[in-house]
Amino acid sequence: MKYIDLSQKIDNGIPVYPGDGGVSLVQVKRLAEDHYNAYALTTGLHVATHIDCPMHLLESSIMMADYPLDSFAGRGCLIDARDGKDIDYIEEYANRIKKGDIVLIFTGMDAFYGSERYYSGHPVVTERMACFLLSREIRILGMDMPSPDHPPFPIHKSLLGKGVFILENLTGLENLLNIKDFEVIAAPLKICAEASLTRAYARCL
Repeated sequence: MKYIDLSQKIDNGIPVYPGDGGVSLVQVKRLAEDHYNAYALTTGLHVATHIDCPMHLLESSIMMADYPLDSFAGRGCLIDARDGKDIDYIEEYANRIKKGDIVLIFTGMDAFYGSERYYSGHPVVTERMACFLLSREIRILGMDMPSPDHPPFPIHKSLLGKGVFILENLTGLENLLNIKDFEVIAAPLKICAEASLTRAYARCL
């Protein structure tokens, strides 16, 4: 069985979305002095590879911890969108994307992770594409970008409003280009909040 890691590393001072607080990961206990090692993490929940639930941008009392685990695993489908254009619906998706899929958009933007271009120059998912994905009742939309859209986040709201989770800041999607069948697992922490860091990965079938 082959597994492919799709997650950005969590470390002290990693890039964050403009306006968000930074990440602090520091060692607070050391083996030589304290007889054990320990680290303390201070972070928001929308850093590195993470997943949003509807509560993030919509009125909802359902927190990430409330969703069943099977919401975060399923058949994967990769869309190659490296042309730099906005991600719009094309006819071939009608045959490729199935009901309940986890759809991953490969743009190559992870090469610019942390730069101004990464946050302000990424392509967006069009309204027509979002409507198609909703018609397929996909579970999760994931991407190697910080967001499927820009403020005021209409695509976020459209997808989240229908219960589609949004998986952001993926990396390594090029490793799936020649994989015919794979499953995506992106389980969040069992956390009482609107989002969660996640170790997202693909399991090749």
